[in-house]
Amino acid sequence: MADILVVDDEEDSAYAARRLLECRGHSVEVQHGLADALRAVKSARYDIVVTDKNLGGRRGVVPLLDYLEEERPDTVVVLYSAEDMIQARRELKADVFVSKMDSPLEFLDAVEAALGAR
Repeated sequence: MADILVVDDEEDSAYAARRLLECRGHSVEVQHGLADALRAVKSARYDIVVTDKNLGGRRGVVPLLDYLEEERPDTVVVLYSAEDMIQARRELKADVFVSKMDSPLEFLDAVEAALGAR
C-alpha cells in the first residue's frame, strides 16, 4: 500500500481522512500546518500528499504545492476542500481535486485512482 501524508488544520477532518485511508491498508501521517507539512515532505518521501486547500497564512497551500512540484514531482497531490473546487482547479497545481462534501467512498476512490495512475 501507499505512504500518505494528510495535511489539514482541522483536526476532525484530518482524523477522518487518516482513518479512512488506514482502513484501506495505507500508512498515514498527519500534519496540521504548513510549516510542519513542509518539514515532513523534506525529510520523508510520500506516495501521496492529501492536503486541504485552505491552510493558514496568506499564500495557503501554495508553498507546499510548489515544493512538491519542484522537489518531489513523483508525489501525487490530492487537494481537498469544503469549498467550491472550480477556482482551485484553475489556480493550483494538483493531480486530483476532491470536495470534503463527497462521500467517504468517493474520497477513497479518488485517492486510490490517483495512486493507480502514477
